Amino acid sequence: MTTINKIAKAGVVGTLLMGAVALKASNPITNVNKTPNQTEIVSKEGAEALKATTLQGVQQTQTIRNQRLDNNLRKFAVTEQEKATVNSFLNKVYKEKGRFWAAAHIQHELDRQQLFILLNEETNLLAKINPALGKEVKAIGPDFYKGVRPNGAIIKKWLKEEYSPSVLGVMAFDHKPTGKEMIEKLDEIAEKKAGFVLDDIIDYHVYSDDFNHRILQEKTDDASLAALAAYKMFTIDYIIFKKTLTEYDFFEKRYFWTKYTGLESYYKDWMESVEPKGK
Repeated sequence: MTTINKIAKAGVVGTLLMGAVALKASNPITNVNKTPNQTEIVSKEGAEALKATTLQGVQQTQTIRNQRLDNNLRKFAVTEQEKATVNSFLNKVYKEKGRFWAAAHIQHELDRQQLFILLNEETNLLAKINPALGKEVKAIGPDFYKGVRPNGAIIKKWLKEEYSPSVLGVMAFDHKPTGKEMIEKLDEIAEKKAGFVLDDIIDYHVYSDDFNHRILQEKTDDASLAALAAYKMFTIDYIIFKKTLTEYDFFEKRYFWTKYTGLESYYKDWMESVEPKGK
């Protein structure tokens, strides 16, 4: 079975705005290899990606928005140009794909932007997204990123050129999906296309079911279905990112900054900075 385990690099909405959905419309995701791609967060290279992919003249759609997700994505934009790019992206994805596909796509962008903060050692931006965690990382200092540096560029390349285009491709529909269709598609990705082992699939369903029961109270209104789609996307990314970082030695003991503490101890808190919290 092929796996969706590859990363692509982009700035805030960098790569996704370039029509990644069409790149691999029906292809399964491929295995992690040692030659990922480049996709940056909103900073330097990322700013250039943003500049190159800014969408012009997109009309506001009447589709109901997932306001919590939209606002979270806007936090990653620093400059006025980046803010305009994010808004253009949001307008486009809602207009073209509808509320439920947009929820999954926006959440994927949140997930990868959060990973880019790690890969780019953007502690100041982290503090904007998660002030408490940012304070902790600042206190640890540069040693926090020791495990990132050897293979960070490889993972950025993977994220941009492999993983994001692949996951968006296998998520593709030829119409605006319903909430039920979107959730079924994400379940299919987790069960059949992500290359997950049984424990990963169990984790995916346990976490998703817990969110659906505890946070959404198993409601099936549109807002709840959109939130569930976002959470399922987050869980797929969370599992794949961790497996990939492990494969590339980010969590190795030789990079610990104390005898017992290294990057893996912070992975959960790091990614949960963009975890969906509700509808």
